[in-house]
This record gives sequence, structure tokens and C-alpha cells, in this order.
Amino acid sequence: MRLRAAQGKTAEMSLSVVDLDAASSPDVKLTTLPLEYPAHWLSPVRLSPFAHTIEQATIAWMEWLGLFSSPAAADEVRAMEPRHYGGYPHSLAAYEHALAFCQYVTMWLLWDDEVVEKATSISQVEPPLAALAGTPVDPEHRNDPYVRAFRHLGDEYERLGASRAWRTGFADAMRHWARQAILEEEVRRRTAGADRPFQETLALRVETNGLLPTSMTLERAVGIELPNTLRADPGYLSLLDHAGQIVCIVNDLVAVGKDLHYGQQASNTVLCYRRNTGRPLREAYETVIGVHDRSIKAYDRLAATLLAKAHKDFRERFAAFLSQLRYMCSGFAFWHTGAARYRRFLAVEAGQAFRVAIIAPPSAGA
Repeated sequence: MRLRAAQGKTAEMSLSVVDLDAASSPDVKLTTLPLEYPAHWLSPVRLSPFAHTIEQATIAWMEWLGLFSSPAAADEVRAMEPRHYGGYPHSLAAYEHALAFCQYVTMWLLWDDEVVEKATSISQVEPPLAALAGTPVDPEHRNDPYVRAFRHLGDEYERLGASRAWRTGFADAMRHWARQAILEEEVRRRTAGADRPFQETLALRVETNGLLPTSMTLERAVGIELPNTLRADPGYLSLLDHAGQIVCIVNDLVAVGKDLHYGQQASNTVLCYRRNTGRPLREAYETVIGVHDRSIKAYDRLAATLLAKAHKDFRERFAAFLSQLRYMCSGFAFWHTGAARYRRFLAVEAGQAFRVAIIAPPSAGA
């Protein structure tokens, strides 16, 4: 078994990391913690029926754009399982919307790893965002593969019926995400685990998980564009915040070992709680799961209030959007809990490690 001591304060608190690729039979007790969703949070179609097709088409599209620097880079993206990354959160989408979404989130993941995590200012990532909005890009950047990719996505959503105002708003949402992602990287570089308050860490993770722009693609998949008055409604903003908490918390729960291994513990809410309170790792997991569960209940309360206020001619379509946003959140949870990039590393405290598994009602999903 190969154990890697975590850096900084967590090392003093006896946290280690097991690399399962290097340890064939680690002498660690593994406990599975349940993550529960009500039946109405789980899509009647768990995985898109187009999952394999959109993965193949996405890989071919990225190769055509020149986004892969080598065959190994393409293999790494395949290992991310785009069929699941795109297929679980957008399981009910028609083929063209499912494909656009898969291209978007897969390319975005690569862009984040290769470009955004290395940026120190928004100007360094602006050209692809301008292309997404459909605005002119300086000639020196026009042939950048990411500029071409983002422009293609913006053009495709317009072709599928999006207005230019929606496209501009989509780019603005991605721009907001990029600013927060750059800030998160600054936090990671500045400290491996200073005592940042839990709520501050959670608030930044809600911003950087990307639920806001991702939810906008769901608008188009169900055939609506939310009015600006609704986007600015405090209740709707709170609903998005709770949806973002659900997504980012599951990501953090499954990424504890990975984040320790790569020195990114300053942005993980589980590790933040443990570090700030000195409580055991299991309690940190369970506390953060509790935040996740409360956000599910808060989302449902807010959704009911917003639906009651919606105009009767809009209510049916808005209800469909809110339901499918639930499915998107739980769909990302299915991808996160099964993704190889998160399952490779286990955080170990006193010979004990934890994983989370989704517990679904027997009648939910397919």
C-alpha cells in the first residue's frame, strides 16, 4: 500500500491519501455513506438514450477543433466518460440539445484544466467568452481552438432557437464563472488550508461549480428563456444557490482524496469543516451531507413559491424547467459518484476511509 501524507495542517491531523492505482489491496476500512434523493428528484430516464452517440460525436468534434495535443490527451477525455457527464444531467433532452450540452460541458472541463486554472486575470480567458457571445474576436485569437469551440456552441444554440439576448446572457454567466474560478485558484495557490470560514468556502464553491450557466442550457432544452424579472427574483436566485450547493457538495464529497492528493484542500468544503472544527473526518462528511439534504428541501419550498407566482400561461413550462433542474442536480451526482477521476484516491484517517453512494427509492429512475 502506498500512502501519501497530506500537506499542511491536515498532515498534522493524521490525514493520508491512498492511491488505488498504486495499492492493490490497501489495509483500510472503507465505509459507504448514503446520499438520498426524493423520488421526484430522480429523472424517469436515468441516462440519455443518446449517451454513447453524443460521446463519440463530442470526441470527434474536439479532435476536429484541434483541442487534443496528442492521442493521450484524447484518451484522457474519453476516461472522463463524456457519455455520463453529458448523459446523466441532460437525460431527457432531444438529440441535438443532448449533443450540444455534452460538447459544452466536456470542452469546458478541458478548458478549465488547461487554461482557466492557469489564468490570473479574466482578460486571459476573454476571447473564447467573446466568441460564445457572438461578438468580434481579435484576429490573433480567431484560430484558437477554444475560441472556435465556444463560437460553435453559441452558433449552435442560436440555430436551435436561442435569442441573441439569451446567448449574450449565457456568455455573461460563463464570464462570471471564470472570474470566480480564477479567484478559487488564487485561494488554492495562496494557502493549502488556512482557516477560511466554512460558509465562505461553500459560497465560492457554489459559484465555481458552474450551475448557473449550465442551468441556462436546460432552459433551451425545454424550450423557454426565463424573463429577466425572474432571473433577478430573490427567490429564484436563492433556488439557484441551493441547486448549486447540491451539485458542489456532491463534487466535494467524492473529491476529498483527489483534492488532498493535488493540494487543493483549501477549496473543499468537507476538508474545510474538518480543519476548522478539528472534528473527525466522518463527522465532516455527515455535516456536509446535512447541508446538501437541507438544500433539497429548501429548493422544493422555493420552487413551489415561484410556481405559485408564475403567470398561468408560463407555469407549465416553468414547472418542467424546475423539475428538469432537479434531474440535472441528481444527474451530476450520479456522474460524480461514479467517475474514475474521483474514485482513484481515498482520504484515510486512522485506517478509515469513506465513499458516498446514492440511495434511490426503488420506483425512481430507469
